[in-house]
Amino acid sequence: MKFSPPVDVGDRLELEIENVAPNGNGIAKIDDFVIFVPKAKAGSKIKVIIERCARTFAHARRIE
Repeated sequence: MKFSPPVDVGDRLELEIENVAPNGNGIAKIDDFVIFVPKAKAGSKIKVIIERCARTFAHARRIE
């Protein structure tokens, strides 16, 4: 069975940052799928665009 991530490159989303990784990237989740956002603070709600998508995680950048 092939796993399909809940996001695609180019998707625009509003996410809540749940935590911050040791490297400073904010961590948001859709179900158990992790989305990393550079320099985002825990507890903030931000709008992002997905830039890279892997099987179990994605990287996004803030757009506002």
